[in-house]
Amino acid sequence: MLQNLTLGQYCPRKSLIHRLDPRTKFLTLIPIVIAVTLGQNFLTHLSFLVFLMVVIRLSKIPFAHFFRQLRIFFWIIIFTFFLHSFFGEGNPIFQIPIVGFSVTEEGVSKGLFFGLRLLLLISFSILVMLTTPPTDMTDGLEKLLRPLRKTGLKPDRFALMLGITLRFIPVLFEESDRIRKAQAARGVHFEGKIVSRIRNLASLVIPMFISVFNRADALAFALEARGYPGSGSRTYYNDLKFKTSDIIAAVTVISIASGTYLL
Repeated sequence: MLQNLTLGQYCPRKSLIHRLDPRTKFLTLIPIVIAVTLGQNFLTHLSFLVFLMVVIRLSKIPFAHFFRQLRIFFWIIIFTFFLHSFFGEGNPIFQIPIVGFSVTEEGVSKGLFFGLRLLLLISFSILVMLTTPPTDMTDGLEKLLRPLRKTGLKPDRFALMLGITLRFIPVLFEESDRIRKAQAARGVHFEGKIVSRIRNLASLVIPMFISVFNRADALAFALEARGYPGSGSRTYYNDLKFKTSDIIAAVTVISIASGTYLL
């Protein structure tokens, strides 16, 4: 259950997408996001949807596993659809008697359009996380941001924060599940009326905050004991290098994004 809820948890596979340099994935994600955001017709979004299906297939990630990662965002997409459907102007299809809201043809069309756009943006971002190990992701991001050191930005610390965040997401899920089971064994019920559920939620939230702060203190002591941030240039266990496949992938994605946007 927790594996299904853990967003963007790395899914190891031996595929072409997994072998790409993480910097290539970050850089190719930019034109995709720009083209999807600026696209103004359904044909553009449908083309990117087909491209997404092809990339998922190439990554060898099961479609069922990928769609489980999207479940947490379905309510946002559905809310976007209904928001445009009920509050959009145009020819009314039908009217809800009690509240007086009208569902319009243009509103439904816009709801589908923006819902699909949101789905594509989330899907491509999740795909990058599923196909990139957290350590490679932080190393790639740090190397991309390295030129900004002249402006005073510390990319190594930013990458460390990202790595810690990605590492602690599954840990926090496991901790919350452990606390919930412990409180349920003590007779706390998390079901029933909304008022009682909110009141009992404090028995879950307060221990969770205490656990998070304790883990943060332990992590800070561990970093300090290891001499972080240290001095001198940092070395890498796995040195990232662009390969021919990265160049081909970048050119392919940029060409597809440009061509699809011009449709």
